[in-house]
Amino acid sequence: MKKSMGKLLKSKNKQKNKSFFRLKRVVSFVLASSLSLGMLAGCGEADTSVNTDSDTFTNDSGDDTGYVDSLTPATDFYGYINGKELMNMSLSEKYQQRGGLDDVEITVNEQLDEIIDEIISGDAYEQGSYEQVIHDVYYLILDTYSGNVDTTEKDNAIIEEALAKMEAPADTDELINMWHDLYLDYGVRCPIGAQLSTNLKQNDEFIFELSFTSVGDLEQIKESDNGAVINRDSLADTLKIAGVSAEEATSRATDIVYGLKEIASYTNMDIVNKEIEVEDYYTVYSADELSDKLSNLSIDELICSGGYDVKTPEIIAVDDIEQWSTIDSLFDNEHLQMWKDMTICAFLNEYMDYIPSSYSAVDTTNVSVDKKARSYIKSKLDFVIGELYAERHYTDEKRETITKMCEDLRDEYYVLIDGADDISDEGKAFLKAKLDNMEFFIGADKPHELDPSDGDFFDESLLLTMINFNKKKVEKNLELYGTIPEKNGFKTMAACTVNACYMPNYNCINITAAITNYPIYDENAGYYENLGRIGSVIGHEISHAFDSSGVKWDKDGNLNPEAFPEVDREAFEKKQQQAIDYYNKFTVLGSHVNGKLTLAENLADISGVQCCLAIAETPENQQKVFENYAAVWCCLLTDTIAKRYLEIDVHAPNIVRINAVVACFDEYYEIYGVKEGDPMFVAPEERVRRW
Repeated sequence: MKKSMGKLLKSKNKQKNKSFFRLKRVVSFVLASSLSLGMLAGCGEADTSVNTDSDTFTNDSGDDTGYVDSLTPATDFYGYINGKELMNMSLSEKYQQRGGLDDVEITVNEQLDEIIDEIISGDAYEQGSYEQVIHDVYYLILDTYSGNVDTTEKDNAIIEEALAKMEAPADTDELINMWHDLYLDYGVRCPIGAQLSTNLKQNDEFIFELSFTSVGDLEQIKESDNGAVINRDSLADTLKIAGVSAEEATSRATDIVYGLKEIASYTNMDIVNKEIEVEDYYTVYSADELSDKLSNLSIDELICSGGYDVKTPEIIAVDDIEQWSTIDSLFDNEHLQMWKDMTICAFLNEYMDYIPSSYSAVDTTNVSVDKKARSYIKSKLDFVIGELYAERHYTDEKRETITKMCEDLRDEYYVLIDGADDISDEGKAFLKAKLDNMEFFIGADKPHELDPSDGDFFDESLLLTMINFNKKKVEKNLELYGTIPEKNGFKTMAACTVNACYMPNYNCINITAAITNYPIYDENAGYYENLGRIGSVIGHEISHAFDSSGVKWDKDGNLNPEAFPEVDREAFEKKQQQAIDYYNKFTVLGSHVNGKLTLAENLADISGVQCCLAIAETPENQQKVFENYAAVWCCLLTDTIAKRYLEIDVHAPNIVRINAVVACFDEYYEIYGVKEGDPMFVAPEERVRRW
């Protein structure tokens, strides 16, 4: 699993570029990079060939520890700050990646387990309290899978009744009505329908949006016959669970895949994979306009299958009209069985973990029941346990410090925007209006008010309990019709989710309670140390409000691409190209960083650090920002994962997130005495700045 790097990466100065990470049979991103940032930033190409033939750890250098001590801020800032920490890190089959966010995830998971331990050790909780919900869910799962209770007969009856309803429709009219009832009675979303969502172009109103829920992997089916076969076999196995004979299940699964392949052929996978700008596909149609594009499906049928009993809406949102034209062409009695089989597969996939063994293909004999119960609580009840998590681990001190930091960062962004000589006055007014309206959702929402009905979905059967739980969620979704969307960032991420993000359609920053753990936030450190840690993260997220995607949303969070002046968009494109060219010159594991793929995140890194340095003001405090920023992104991972990240991750490798960023700031050269000829030196004209 782990491999030595073998042959060292070469450069013009072998001693300076020698990598102490040879001690590891795993790859830190600094291991895979030349330590000569000057070379990677435009002074020539390094020979980045490596030898990974050996799977046996060897230490043939003899002086790696001494080399760690010899690193300076001018040779490799990332290694200078993190070298000793990385030398002491280790990976395992369980943890094949370790670093700032990974360590926070581990910490939070342990904290959640402590909360669960505390709750399950008690037995007297008020009805509807979150402790009662977690306690009862845990023991219901435990009792079911341990065999302490046997509800097979009752569960069999539930499954048989549901399957009979799904097989019953004799035509598409009956199919629509069945889908409507299935959503209300079992909380299972049908393959096609209209769901309520916030109108991205007018976010103070809800809008119906067409929704296709595929039971197969459309991209896999579209790309290859082998992918189609894999999906067919999986669907056939599911149909066999429903009592269909093996031969017939394969035949019916084949029909599903043929239908999905037709749909996939007219599906824009860039939309599916979010690789296209939202304004290029999000379209709002009037009911008449959409009706003209559909031959077999009516708007009323789509609303009905989505579970709603309301009049025809005036407007409907559609992401991919070509896809929906194809779905519409397949919606006829000739394909009736295909749609019913898709529904059966969707239902069984939703409840596979809870149906009787006579139906289920899931082998639970080697699964820890305790682990299964905990996993369910952390995933399905994340907002429930998230509130309890925040009560215990999000302190007043954290709230006060991070709130102050957010306001300090906002204030400094006003200064940066005002000082940007490549932005027009109209453009500056637009950006500052976004800052004015920007909200910060920090930590967690206020605790919910106790409602005894929150705990009334329990039943003696685990399956029926899960159905009741999903039905309650459906009821809450249906109640949104006719209301105004709540712009509450706390509703989008549970407090126990390790994350911080900018939400353009709310124009808000979300900083969860969970991410305020070490090393992202250090309770024992001062303000400027934490400014380099969580402050740089917050500054990074604020910057996304002003990147090429963020400026397409106005101060109220409405999608409005023309609001930011065209002249400013064109000026920003030139700055973006400079950033792309700069990052393209960095190599990791013999491959160049993809400056275009990582563009938005790279500029956000630079912008966040630029803002923090301005707040820090003095060299002493700016040094704290630099060094704590570098420490946050200390990371160790296997070479396999590292190579994969280079292909898919929109963030640059961690060593590049540090060395490429700090080398862009004059303060770095002044504080650490870095001069031309040093490996970390970047010529002033090549240093990238957002503002």
